[in-house]
Amino acid sequence: MEIAVKSDIGRHRDLNEDSFFVEQNNDFTILIVADGMGGHLAGEVASKIATESINEYIKDNFSKIDIKSDLIENALKWANDKIYEKSSSDSSLSNMGTTCDAVLIVDNTAYIGHVGDSRVYLNRENKLRQLTKDHTLINDLIDSGSVSCEEAKYMKQKNIITRALGGESRLNVDKFEIELIGNDKILLCSDGLTNGVSDTDIKEVLEMEISAEEKANMLIYMSNASGGYDNTTVIIGEMR
Repeated sequence: MEIAVKSDIGRHRDLNEDSFFVEQNNDFTILIVADGMGGHLAGEVASKIATESINEYIKDNFSKIDIKSDLIENALKWANDKIYEKSSSDSSLSNMGTTCDAVLIVDNTAYIGHVGDSRVYLNRENKLRQLTKDHTLINDLIDSGSVSCEEAKYMKQKNIITRALGGESRLNVDKFEIELIGNDKILLCSDGLTNGVSDTDIKEVLEMEISAEEKANMLIYMSNASGGYDNTTVIIGEMR
């Protein structure tokens, strides 16, 4: 797998509260994106704890937990505990939290854990599919039938997140797995990308005949060109 990662502060923020982690070894590949939130520095702290804790948990328990979907779920819950404990013990970090997408690839199977509104996409055979579902108030209202997709476009509550690491002592994690095939492309990204760049444009970039690193740079450029109102982080993994 060819992997590229890029994170950018954007054009309007003083701090990059996104964190990421990437590692490939003989046993597995780990890809993580976390988008922190909270008061001054708190978001940065939360996202960093998330990426470090998930990585640590997976490495410590990879050979102990056979069901890898459980491993990825437990890793996110472990990170949630760490963030919640830190937030509860330090008033300057009160109410901090972070979104998180973690992908563990073993052989040709990707095990995905998801919380929040960062996203994981799969581009396969010229089709782009959003694998994760945004945990936002808008999505909840759409699912309940309270508003239509068209009405949701004009609502002010677009960025209200309903689920995040560190928000509560107990965490519900979306987990699932997919089999990867040759030429599949996986994209992990914070909402800084998807708030400014359409799925159509993302698909076009992923299908270009350029390196994964060039694609990551181009997506960051497009995010900033659309306004750069938020931090943007992208990880691209391309199967060979």
